[in-house]
Amino acid sequence: MENDDKIIEHLIADGTIGTTLGAILTNKTKSNQLGAIAEAALMATYNANQQAQKTNVPVYVKENEGLYEIKPGGIKTKIKSFKKNKTNLPKDFQLK
Repeated sequence: MENDDKIIEHLIADGTIGTTLGAILTNKTKSNQLGAIAEAALMATYNANQQAQKTNVPVYVKENEGLYEIKPGGIKTKIKSFKKNKTNLPKDFQLK
């Protein structure tokens, strides 16, 4: 569990997970079932990613506006570009 806490702290500091999710995960109250579920899902995803990187199978990740293939040895190749969403939403609005 202590190792999980250090991994979560690293993911927050690295920007992999946002501060809101980080706050949910680091809240240690016993009634925080959402935090426990989110932590379990995050740790399973992290562990699966670590195991995938140990194989000879490439890993695919979405970064910014593209899909990348990361081959064993860290060789990263851009596979596809995505168009940026051009929706113009107002900065401020009111719900009625």
